[in-house]
Amino acid sequence: GPGRGGAAVGVGAIVVGDGGGGAGSFFDATLRGRTLGDFDIVHDSRATEQVAAGKYTPLNGVPLWETWTRFVDDDHKGQPEPAPEETILRYNIAASLDAALVLHCTTRVHVRATADSRFVMPFELASEMRVLSAKVDGVVAEVFQRQSMRDGLVQNSGNELILIVPSTPLVAGTEHDVEIVHEGKVVQDGGNGIYAVSARGTWYPGRGAQFATYDVTWKYPENLDLVSAGAMKEDQTAGGFRTNRRTPEGKMRLLGFNVGRYTVQTAQKDGISLVVSANREFEASLRKATMRPAVVVPDALPTGRNVRVPQMVQSMELPAEPADRIQAISDEMLSAMQFFRQKFGEPPEKHIEVSPVTGRFGQGFAGMIYLPTLMYINPADMPSRLNSGLDDAFMGQLLRVHETAHQWWGNIVATDSYHHEWLMESLANYSALLYLESRMGPKAIEKGLEVYRAELVARGPDGATAESRGPVVEGRRLESAAQPGASNAVLYGKGTWIIHMLRRRMGDAGFLKMLAELRRRYEGRTITTEEFRELCAGYAAGMGDFFDVWVYDTGMPTLKLTYTVAGGKLSGVVTQSDVPEDFGVAVPVEVRTTGGKTVVKMVRAGVKLSVEGGIKAVLDPGWWVCRR
Repeated sequence: GPGRGGAAVGVGAIVVGDGGGGAGSFFDATLRGRTLGDFDIVHDSRATEQVAAGKYTPLNGVPLWETWTRFVDDDHKGQPEPAPEETILRYNIAASLDAALVLHCTTRVHVRATADSRFVMPFELASEMRVLSAKVDGVVAEVFQRQSMRDGLVQNSGNELILIVPSTPLVAGTEHDVEIVHEGKVVQDGGNGIYAVSARGTWYPGRGAQFATYDVTWKYPENLDLVSAGAMKEDQTAGGFRTNRRTPEGKMRLLGFNVGRYTVQTAQKDGISLVVSANREFEASLRKATMRPAVVVPDALPTGRNVRVPQMVQSMELPAEPADRIQAISDEMLSAMQFFRQKFGEPPEKHIEVSPVTGRFGQGFAGMIYLPTLMYINPADMPSRLNSGLDDAFMGQLLRVHETAHQWWGNIVATDSYHHEWLMESLANYSALLYLESRMGPKAIEKGLEVYRAELVARGPDGATAESRGPVVEGRRLESAAQPGASNAVLYGKGTWIIHMLRRRMGDAGFLKMLAELRRRYEGRTITTEEFRELCAGYAAGMGDFFDVWVYDTGMPTLKLTYTVAGGKLSGVVTQSDVPEDFGVAVPVEVRTTGGKTVVKMVRAGVKLSVEGGIKAVLDPGWWVCRR
C-alpha cells in the first residue's frame, strides 16, 4: 500500500512468534518505494525500541543507515528496557583459521532460558559469518539468518540477526547447551604480512552486553601470529598449524582476536602483563607521501568503543618499521594502566594484548586493545598540525589512553543500548584526559575540550551544526548523509563536555568518589543514562535539570558578560543567544575585589549580578559550560 516513498511493494519479509505482536514476536520487511527506493520496516518485541523504519544509504562506499523513525510500541510504553532473551553463562569455542583465511568455528553457548526464549533464541553475528547448523541440547534446531547487512544497520549494530528455533519449546529458568557451527572470511590479507580482522568482537554469536566466561581453542597457520584475550594455557605446533588455548581470568562481555606477523614486546609491573605487538611493515596506504582526508567509519559494535583520528593533511616520513615505537607505546600504556588502577580499582584482566589495526580507529576490549597503525609512527615524524588544530602527539596519546581506559568503562561496567553508548565513550575519553592532565597539567583538558567544541559547532551542507542534530542519548542514530560526522561529534565531544561539567559541579574529590562508586555498583552489569543520573545526584545537586538540559536536549549557548564598576560595586548581567529563551544554565563568574580576594558567583542568564567591592569579572574561567 502507499507509504512514505509512494506506493510500495514487498521485497521480502520474515515473521516469527505468536503473530499477535506479544513477547517473542518478530517482523522484518524490506519494501520498495517508487520515490525513495528500498527501505526497511522492523518490529522486534525484544528490542529497546520495537518499531524502526529507515533507509540504507551507501556513502562513499561506507554502509550508512538513516533512521526515519524509531519508537516504543504501545505494548511496551512505560516498561523497563528489555533484558536479553537468553542469559548467556559461558562460552566454549573451537576456532580454526585455514590457509585461505576462512575462520571455521564451533561455538558452544551454555544459556539459561527465559519466558522470551521459549520458542526462539536470537543471537547477533558478524555479517561475514554464515551459520551452517545449530543444535539445542544435541537436537538439531532450525536456523534463520538474513543474507544481507541491512538488519545490522537497522539495529545500529552492523551485525546480522540469527534466530535459533529449538525443536521443542524451552522452559523458563532451565539451562541448555546451544551449539552453533559457523564460518566466514573475517580476516583479510592486506599484503606485506599485514592482515585485517573485520569482526573483532562479533565473530561468534552473542546477544546484548552479557558477561560470561570463555574457554577458546585457536588453530591457525604457524607462519602467522594470533593474539587474543586471556593468558595462554596450552600451545603446540604440528602439521603446519599452531594450536593454543586461552582462558581469560573472569567474566567478559566481548572476546576479540587479531592476526598478523608481529614483532612483540612484553612488559610487566605490579602483576600487570602488557604484550605489545607491531606489524613488521606499514600498510600501503600509509606509504603514500600525503594522507588524504577520509570518512571516519564508526565501529560496528553497539558500544562503538572507538576514537576518531583527525584527518591528516600534510606529508610525513615513516620510520623503518612500526616496531620502532613498541617501547614508547608500552611505557605509556603501562603508565596509564597504573593511573587508572589507582583511581578505579583493578582491571578486568591482568594479561593485556595490544595489537595494530588498519584504519583510523582504536578499540578496547577486556584484555585486548587495538591501536591504529598511525599510533606506531613517532609524533616527530608526523605533520606538526592537523586540521582540527590539535597536535599529533596529543591526539595519539589521547587515543592510546582512551582505549586503555575502556578496560574499566565498557568492560567492567557496560551499556546495552545506543541511547547509553555515550556513557562508556565519554567516561573513557575523559579518563584519558585526566591521565594527560596528570602529566601535562590543566591545559591538557582545555586542549581536548576546545577541539570538541569546534566539532560540535561545525555546520553541515544544510547549515545546521553537528550539536543540533540531536541529544547525546541518540548516539549512532544521528548519522546521516547530510553530516556523517555528527554522531561522533556528539557522542564523544559533547559526552566528554558533559562529564567535565559534572566534575566541575562535584569537585575533584566528589567526582572521583562518584566514579569509584560507579565501578563498585555496576561491576559486571550494564548501566542506563537514568541510572547514571541517579548516581550523580548523590554527589551534586540539581542533576534533574542538568540532565534535562545537557543530556536529553540540544543547545550550546553563546554567553556574554557585560558589567560596570561604580560606587564601589560591580554590577552586570550574563546574556545568552543561539538557544531558546528558556534554556536554563548557570555559569560561574569570577569577581576580583578591592581586597585582593576572588569571589565566584553562579549566575543565570538575564539575572543581575551585584558584588560589593568588585573591580573585575571573568566569565566561566574554569570551563564550566559547554558554550560557543
